[in-house]
Amino acid sequence: MEGVRKLTEMADAYISIHLQQYIDGNKGISFDSQTINRLSKLNLGIEIDQYIHGKELKSVL
Repeated sequence: MEGVRKLTEMADAYISIHLQQYIDGNKGISFDSQTINRLSKLNLGIEIDQYIHGKELKSVL
């Protein structure tokens, strides 16, 4: 862990997440408190890219 901390002092370090889903797919990304705490201790950020594609679904209402 010390190596990761030193790296974040010299450069912007982050975790990149790629999420791909169809329109109205309703996927989510969640982090529990332990994961957030560990990221904070390592001085790491998170980048999330979402790519939504497909034809829009018509409402049934």
